[in-house]
Formats: sequence, structure tokens, C-alpha cells
Amino acid sequence: MTTDSDIDTETGAAALLADYAAGSSFFFASPRGSMLARGVDATVPKTSCVAGRDGLPGRVADFLHSAREFGRQDPMVGGAVPFDRALPAHLVLPAEVRRAGRLGDVPEVEAGPAQDYRLRQLPAPQEYERAVERVLKRLRSGELNKVVLARALELSTSDEIDAGRMLRNLARADPGGYTYAVDLPRRGQDGSRDNFGPQPEFGRTLLGASPELLVSRDGMQVRANPLAGSRPRSDDPDEDRRRADELLYSDKDLREHAAVVDAVAEALRPLCDDLHVPARPTVVSTAAMWHLSTEITGELADPRTSSLQLAVAMHPTPAVCGT
Repeated sequence: MTTDSDIDTETGAAALLADYAAGSSFFFASPRGSMLARGVDATVPKTSCVAGRDGLPGRVADFLHSAREFGRQDPMVGGAVPFDRALPAHLVLPAEVRRAGRLGDVPEVEAGPAQDYRLRQLPAPQEYERAVERVLKRLRSGELNKVVLARALELSTSDEIDAGRMLRNLARADPGGYTYAVDLPRRGQDGSRDNFGPQPEFGRTLLGASPELLVSRDGMQVRANPLAGSRPRSDDPDEDRRRADELLYSDKDLREHAAVVDAVAEALRPLCDDLHVPARPTVVSTAAMWHLSTEITGELADPRTSSLQLAVAMHPTPAVCGT
């Protein structure tokens, strides 16, 4: 299904991005290439048990084997694997896949109409401050090594949201990063299809952009690029460079970064014959931020190890959940 003939050399990555439509598509762009998948021919059977994450690669392998028996050539799955191990992954066999090279300069996106949003902070600021105090106490006691305190800004509107415009704006802000959009079933529904049949009904879209690579597999080669520790960029070149240097030698940020690198290396070592972990990180930048970065590379011990097995072994890393 996804062969060299699917590479869209004429229209390119920007055309795939422009053709994305929420509710029927899966889009992914990386520094190596881009992909647009449309429609759903089947859904990987789901399980919500806590041990389900460990069995996910095997279920997907069986699913792809069945797809080949149905006559699909080189079938693939796309979707999302949640942070919470008790929640099911949503992975589908798309009906159509188009591929292109990496995103270049994304055309400027036309501004949309002004929308009336209602904003809610989760948790509320006072509760967030109390959480910080509780976490600091547990860090001082040695109970925890690294904590990621996340806050959500929930925006609600009765206006129609143009997910395609939002995705294109994210891609334009950082075309060299990892930009994605995934259709998800409505809450309370799993969108399952046990065999090839009609497309399930979608009601949610997970979309975003990140400079961070969890893991990639290219033949026997494995690469992970954890980012942890950051500083905002500055419009002043001298101040911008000062912030990068400060980050590179910050004891606090280096310790937090090391916690992530150690966890990633620990997850990959059982699956690799050789693993190279640099002794110190470097700094990399996006348009908005400086990040501490370590590029970990290795060679698989077993050629049958799939990219999904690697991802399940690592996800989520301490960069997003602490340790």
C-alpha cells in the first residue's frame, strides 16, 4: 500500500498539507518527509487493560498480517498512543496514503475570522501554585527526581474551528519540526471496525507540533532525540546567545536533561546491540525556544523489532511525565 509509487514528487509536501481535512485524514510531517492518509478501512482492535500497552505491538503485527491476507500490499497503521497506559491506543489502516518530501517554506495562511473563546485554566492558578509547593517538598525529601507540572488552557467556542488552518499555522511556525493531526473517535466511542468496512465516525482531532523526536527506525538503525531544559528566544542577538549559553551550563537543567537521557537509554539498551549516548547535550533552537538536546543512536539487536515496539518501550519519557 505504501510503496515508492505513493511518493508525490510533483505536488510536494505543501500540497499534502493543503489537502488535509479534519474528519477524514491523518497528517504527519518530519525533517525526513511528510505523509497524508485518508479514510479508514479497518481499526486495530482495542483493549483498555493496563497490560494492553505491552501487547500492542503484537496486536498490530497480527492486524497487519490479516491486512496482507486481504490483499493489501505493505499495509501501515497510523494514529495515537496515549500517555495513560490504561487507555487504549487508536490505530487505523488508512484507505489511501500519499507521501512527499519534507516540508519547506509553508505558504502564509490566510487569517481566519475572529472567534469568541471562553478560556478556562486547568488547574486553576491557586491550585497550580499549591501543587508546585507539594512537589518541591517531595523533591527535597528525595522521593522524586524530576517532575513535569503541566497546565492546560481549555478554549471553548460555539464557532466552527478550522483544524486545517490551525495545522498549517503550526507547520509554518516550524516546518523543520514534527507536525501532526490525528482523527479520534467521539468521547465514549472507540471507532472500532473489526474488519474492512465503513469508516467510523470521528468527533475529535489531536493536532500539534513538536521539535522533539521520540524514536525512529531506519533499517537496523535507531535514533532518539530527547529534549529537556529550555529557554525562550530573544529578538536581541546578544541576549539570545547569552540565554543559549546559560542553558548549556545550567546545573539544574543539565540534571533534568540527564534524567530523561538515562531513561531513554535504559529503555533502548535491551533492544539494541550497540547504543551511543553522548556525554553532554548540545543546544538546538526553534523560532521560539532554545532546548538542551541529546541525539542517541544505536543498532537493533533483532531485525524483527518494529518501530512500535521501540515507541511502546519508551513512551512516555520523563520529558513529559517526570520520574
